[in-house]
Amino acid sequence: MSKSAPAKRRTTKGRATGTGTRGRKPTRPSKPEPKVAIRVRDLDPQAMCGVGTSVARLIRVDQIIDRALQAHLVYFDRHGWYCEHGVTCPAVAHARRYAKQVRSEYGENGTHNGRMRA
Repeated sequence: MSKSAPAKRRTTKGRATGTGTRGRKPTRPSKPEPKVAIRVRDLDPQAMCGVGTSVARLIRVDQIIDRALQAHLVYFDRHGWYCEHGVTCPAVAHARRYAKQVRSEYGENGTHNGRMRA
């Protein structure tokens, strides 16, 4: 009698078959998405930057991520919109959206101009 070699397990793409997962990878519970809240408010550029400032709009954007507060100051002047953290800061987009919304509510120069609703 001759001894035969032990039977090899068949594999599929480098994985052993019969692992009990039926071809699926085991899933891990995913991390919950962080809670993000945005608060936007106008500040007085004359009071914050001085009387001779060229800043036309000064907007504070508070970004709250899982109870951690990060404050941004977004400026609008002759150079355009920018944050103290840079032009590509996400707070700039929030401030521009807020300024556009306020401008559409109150008109171009900040007054109602007959658009006040009763």
